[in-house]
This record gives sequence, C-alpha cells and structure tokens, in this order.
Amino acid sequence: MKDSVLTEVALPPSTVENVSPLWWQHHRALENANEYTLLETGLSPASGVFRGHKMHSVFQPIVSMTHQRTVGYESLLRASIQQRYVPPDHLFAGVAEVNARVALDRLCRALHVANFARLQAAENNWLFVNIDCATINHDVLPESLIQSALISQGIKAEQVVLEIVEHQIPDAGRLKAFVAHYRHLGFQIAIDDFGRGESNFDRIWKIEPQIVKLDRSMLVHALEQPRARSVLKGLVQLIRQSGCLVLIEGVECHKGALIAQESEADMCQGYFFGKPQAGDASLSDIQDKFRAMHEYGYNQSVREKNRQRKLIESLRLAIRSGCDQLALGSALAGACTELLTIAPVKRCFLLDRDGHQLGKTAFKPDYQVEQRFNPLYEAEGARWAHRDYFQAALRQPELISVSSPYTALPDLHPTITLSLMTYTPKGRVVLCVDLEADELWREAETLPAVMGM
Repeated sequence: MKDSVLTEVALPPSTVENVSPLWWQHHRALENANEYTLLETGLSPASGVFRGHKMHSVFQPIVSMTHQRTVGYESLLRASIQQRYVPPDHLFAGVAEVNARVALDRLCRALHVANFARLQAAENNWLFVNIDCATINHDVLPESLIQSALISQGIKAEQVVLEIVEHQIPDAGRLKAFVAHYRHLGFQIAIDDFGRGESNFDRIWKIEPQIVKLDRSMLVHALEQPRARSVLKGLVQLIRQSGCLVLIEGVECHKGALIAQESEADMCQGYFFGKPQAGDASLSDIQDKFRAMHEYGYNQSVREKNRQRKLIESLRLAIRSGCDQLALGSALAGACTELLTIAPVKRCFLLDRDGHQLGKTAFKPDYQVEQRFNPLYEAEGARWAHRDYFQAALRQPELISVSSPYTALPDLHPTITLSLMTYTPKGRVVLCVDLEADELWREAETLPAVMGM
C-alpha cells in the first residue's frame, strides 16, 4: 500500500473549529515547512518524522496484580537521527517554540494511537498516552484533533488514559479544568511519576484522577530500605482511600514484584513483566512471570518462617532466664546480658505497675545512637502507661506480648516491643524488650501477638 498521511495530521476544516487561532497559525507554518509527517505503511507499523528525527512506537505492558494479565499498554516514543538514538525527553527539550513542541506532542499521540490499534490486545486494554506539560500549560490540546485520531482508528475515548506529570504544571486551576474537560469527554486520567519532584496529595484531592502512577524511585527505596516498604504500603492505602487506583512503576525483579504485590497496588509496570516492544505482550510470558514471583515469594516465606521460629525460641529462652535473674535480685543490665546478644534486640527496660520506668535503660554493648540533640533519649521516670505493650502485659501477665511496629522515642527507629509481667524482690514489674523492626522486615508483620513462656 502506498504511504498515506493519517487524518490526525490533515483535517478537514469542519473539524478544527475548536482550535485556537494562535495554535492553528503555527500549525500551518509547520505544515507548510514540511517539518513533520505521520505515515501509515500498509500492514507495517505507522512511523513519523519530525525535523529529521525518525519516530516509532513501542508499548510496555501494564499488568493487574489481581487478574495476573495485561490490562493496558503505555505508549512510548523511540526516536533517532542519522541512526543515533535520541531519548524522548531530549527530543522535546530541543524544541524551543511552544507550538512546535505541541505539534510534536500531537504527532506522538497520532503515532501511538495508530500503532495501538494494530495490537491484538487493543480491544480489551487501556492505552496510556503521555501528555506533554506544554500542551496543558498553554491550553492547546483541541478535543477535535485528539478525537479525530481515535475515531479514525476505531478506539473509544474511555480506552485512553491521559498521563499527566502534575508537578510540571504550576497553574492548578488550568490543570483542574483540563482534567474535568477531558474526563467529561470520556478519557481516563492518570497522574504520572507521583512521589517525584513536587508531587502532593492536594493535587490528587482536587483533580481526582482515576489512576495514580507511583514513580519508580518509591520502589527503589522500598528495595533498599526495610522501613520504606511499610511507607510504600501506607501510601498505596492512602491513595486508594482517596478513590484512585494505584500503579507502581519500575518493577524489574522478583523481589520488586513481591513488594509491589504486598503493598496491595492495583497494577504494576516494569521490565520484570515486559520490556517496551512494538507488538503485544505474550500472555503466557506474563503468567510465567507471576508463577516465578509466587515461587520466589513461597521460598522466601519458608526461609523467613524458619528464621522466625529460631528467633522466637531464642527470645523466649533468654527472657525466661532474664526473669529468673531479676527475681533473684540481679540488676537489669546483668539480667538481660543474654537477651542483649540476640541480633534484633537493642535495649531493655523495666516499668512499675503504673507504667513508670524504673532506672535507666539497658542497651546492647555495641548499640550506638546517632549523635544529635534528643531530649527524649533519657527515659528514667518516664510514664509509658499509655503504650499498648504495657497494657497488653497487664491483660495477659502470663504471656509475652508482642507490639505492632512503631517509632520509638529514644532513637526514632521502627521498633517492636516484647513485654511481660515478672517479679523482683521489690514487687511486680513489666520487663520490656525493644527489637529493631528494620532487621525483621517481613517477620515483623507475621510475628505472633503473644508468645508463651
């Protein structure tokens, strides 16, 4: 078939009544200069040319963690000049004129729509399309133009998810108006790269997107820092409570996929599930990835349960020994010597029956607190009666109670406290043992609420 220019580039006059005169003036100038072209070549993928740059589409699968299959594809640009790859952000950054940049953005959309329509999965998946911030900042995305591209390819507006990097759009009113208008036309709206730059929840509450895509840096932090995993899960829950679906970007390994699943994110995207490519993702490949992820998770769970079982037994025996020595009149530091050698244990302290701390805290020998001013560090005489671990020890004096993770005042670290009622020659006391939650990570969430003596 002979190359033909698609209707997104050449439109009949009746379809451009909503285009601003300024935009159309520059569009005519670009068109007359023959600076950009979109070509459809028979059964081959559509391609584009902009100022000598050859352009084509690739699509990265977006998977549902629940359905374990693709539910969408993000369209991504691949550009080159003289056989040299040009990153999309470099291509856009090199276009100084606002309306030329808008024309490039429009060409990319037409290219992606044309190529998405060729995918076998097009009928049952979302098409995620990035909208350049200049298009919104300068109010130059005429609905007739984008709709004409969809109509020409048989794609409905509700299949298209418009991705917006909201922190690049300073005018909150313009952003809100853009979102409201295109949502009314049937398009889905996604906030992209949330968590990077100046992203904030205020924008989510104001524009109410259907989908929030978390920047890949969020998952990178969760992979590197145990406490970031609980923060990620809390963030996902908060976004979902605001009425949005959550998509985590940057999933590139088994562990990352498992963390994303445990965060209860709705969707994921990344090289683990599929690299960007011109065609459809293989359903069998996606399912193989999920099987591999579940196998990895199962094996990790078995290892963690064995490790947890050994840890609980070590703690139980050491606590029993410490209680025996306290009953004989030993000082806290001496009674807890064995306890303080167990890896996640960082300190021990005693409370009276009213919750007041008796004496100083006993720290493990190599325990170091970051050297900075902290008036909360010294706890002798402090009253901890409001803490769950103290109240649990009173309710179940014959058992070792295990608290949920919380931020402890002495070091501001995530902490789990074991507590139980015991005896000294001066009367009943509550022995408290603080564990470093970061050293437990997944075990921290599966520790039993109580342990027998």
